[in-house]
Amino acid sequence: MELGLTRAPLRKLALAVVLTGLLSACVSEGSNINDDPNAGTQQQQYDTLLQRPDIEQVTDTYQAALDEIKGTLAKKFGLPEWEHGPYREIGEAACGFDFPDVDGRQGITRTISGGFSRSTIPDDRWEESVQIITEIANKYGFKGPERVADKPGNREIRYFDAAGSRLSFGQVKNMSISISTGCHLTPEAHQRGGPPPEETR
Repeated sequence: MELGLTRAPLRKLALAVVLTGLLSACVSEGSNINDDPNAGTQQQQYDTLLQRPDIEQVTDTYQAALDEIKGTLAKKFGLPEWEHGPYREIGEAACGFDFPDVDGRQGITRTISGGFSRSTIPDDRWEESVQIITEIANKYGFKGPERVADKPGNREIRYFDAAGSRLSFGQVKNMSISISTGCHLTPEAHQRGGPPPEETR
């Protein structure tokens, strides 16, 4: 009787030790949530990004795309001037999951705001505006549209390119437009062609 009482707590203790070990292994394996196992070596990640323009070049290109879309819509539909208000026109972040070995000093993503217009396109002309936006977006390498919201008073369409950039256009009470870039190297990293020397990291 005494032996049975001794073994039961021991079995519970052994089970607890096993579970703790399994949990620790899981935490250890998935400790870096930004580490994509398919990303390749650090140099391979840089090689992929070297096929893209640097972040300043792509920012200039996307700002031109936003300006062309806004200008064409304004002329076609008689829209008021676009505004930016108190929000930042450009926000930045590190590349993250797809390029885990390219740090935020070497490669970044940007969100480029095209601002907003205190107006909307009439529902009976919405498809006309979609066609205009699509033609311009295609010219800059974007495919779509993906219709996120599509009912009177609430419209949003999105376009994507091969580098993971997203162009978003929508309207509720006002219209807004923006582009979020994929990962691009800084001009310095792009010119260097690879990771920085060990001592500068």
